[in-house]
Amino acid sequence: MKLRYFSLEEFNRASSNPCPEPLIANALEILSVADAVRHVYGNPLRILNGGGYRNPEFNAKFLGKKNSLHLQAMAVDLRPVNNCNDAEILKIQAIVEDLLMKKILPTRSLLGVGVYLRGDNAAFIHIDVRKGVKARWEDK
Repeated sequence: MKLRYFSLEEFNRASSNPCPEPLIANALEILSVADAVRHVYGNPLRILNGGGYRNPEFNAKFLGKKNSLHLQAMAVDLRPVNNCNDAEILKIQAIVEDLLMKKILPTRSLLGVGVYLRGDNAAFIHIDVRKGVKARWEDK
């Protein structure tokens, strides 16, 4: 799988924890989704600190949920490099939904999409690949 905009190294660097070998396929799946979103968005996105793979110890320090999909390398938190604000996050959310509707995302999994509207330079979007039921949420 060729990624254009993201790498496994960036995914690992986001939390200073290398993704364990058995979870690399999960990481590549969520990174391929992030890559497709970044391609349509047309502007640079970055993985937030703590927004890639998290081991249980890091997740606890990060106050992550005990069942966080970051623990399974199935989630990524993204933010625009430039113009990071609530409106841009909502624009990225619309892109994700459009790609899902058109069924052109490189995943067979359902997606969880959470938007965290926190104003300039603090807003971000969470995207995960999950089995079962899709999920949507907004946190202001």
